[in-house]
Amino acid sequence: GTASGFINKYNEYTDEFLSFNISEIERYSGHIADDRSDLPLILSRFSNTTITSICEDSFGNLWISTWKQGVVILNPVTQKGIRLIKNKGNYSIPSNQITKLVKDQNGNMWGATLDNGIFMLPIDYINVFEKKEDILNQIIKINTKNGLPDNSIISLMVDKKNNLWIGSFTKGLFSFPLNDFEIKNLYKKTHYFSSDNKKLSSNTVTS
Repeated sequence: GTASGFINKYNEYTDEFLSFNISEIERYSGHIADDRSDLPLILSRFSNTTITSICEDSFGNLWISTWKQGVVILNPVTQKGIRLIKNKGNYSIPSNQITKLVKDQNGNMWGATLDNGIFMLPIDYINVFEKKEDILNQIIKINTKNGLPDNSIISLMVDKKNNLWIGSFTKGLFSFPLNDFEIKNLYKKTHYFSSDNKKLSSNTVTS
């Protein structure tokens, strides 16, 4: 992904890159305003969109996080996609400023936002192109209101033991296990690392 909104696919046999702009992909609506239909929708061009991360789900779809345009989910075979953006309803992503997307060992997709914590979409057994409503209806949002120390998250990682590591802009690093994850136990199971407890040299964790 690039700062200009292009995705570049490398062919190891020809030693060349195939580039295309996500604005040129035929898209379908994914909770855009109040539109929940499956009719083809051509979105406004993303000529200045910065792609912040790309992650592949269990079905081979590419999840593309952008700086201000939410999430674009691309089927690389059909080159059709779904765009997820923040709206006024409860069943949408919490922000359009997505800094990172990662997949956990259960197949669920986690996203970090610059201004509203993190979120999880349970896609371990659901293809988003077939049942996007089912996925959005089960979205989990975690922020300072329900246990996250900071809403400004700039890095995410899942380790080999299926722990989620969260790097924040001002509150350091924290982690919690994803196996048997429950929000109500977040306080009890979260580990905190910061310069305040002398475990980090800085509270801004970029990677």
